Amino acid sequence: MNLIEAHKETARLDGFLYGAALMIGNIRRYSACAYLIEAKDGVGIEQALRDFYYWRPGWVFDGVERLERGMGDLETGMRPFIARQTSQTNDVDLSNLQAYLSFKAMDMISPIWDGRTGLEVFRLNSVPEPAASDCVFFCIKADAAWVVLQFNDDLPYRRGLAEGRTPGGSLEQV
Repeated sequence: MNLIEAHKETARLDGFLYGAALMIGNIRRYSACAYLIEAKDGVGIEQALRDFYYWRPGWVFDGVERLERGMGDLETGMRPFIARQTSQTNDVDLSNLQAYLSFKAMDMISPIWDGRTGLEVFRLNSVPEPAASDCVFFCIKADAAWVVLQFNDDLPYRRGLAEGRTPGGSLEQV
């Protein structure tokens, strides 16, 4: 698949993840998205994310974990983030929903990589900051691009806004 088609498929995945995060409730707390970052020679995923989020050049991640089983680990790894526990769901229903939504997300990822196997998959966590969202990233590496699935707990960011703080400084500094 060429890069333009990969962007289109990633946009579909983005809409799906966004909708899944909203569907379960807590719409102001959790969010999710997907995007494509074109790979640059010699640039790892941490720096690629910092470059993508250029306004956060000092963003720190809690290490890079390579998922040994690749796409299999991606499907199970995203489950707790694709749908979160709420007062409206019991454990069994939530587990079933997480399994279904992660399966559907994997189904949407497949065309992006033309069914290729052996892709490298990584997980990164942002280091918590007082006025920033807590983010978990799942990144799939191919020749020319990274597909990034980002799951956010936005409560720390929303609290920071309410208190007049933002990541990297006060609102007056922005």
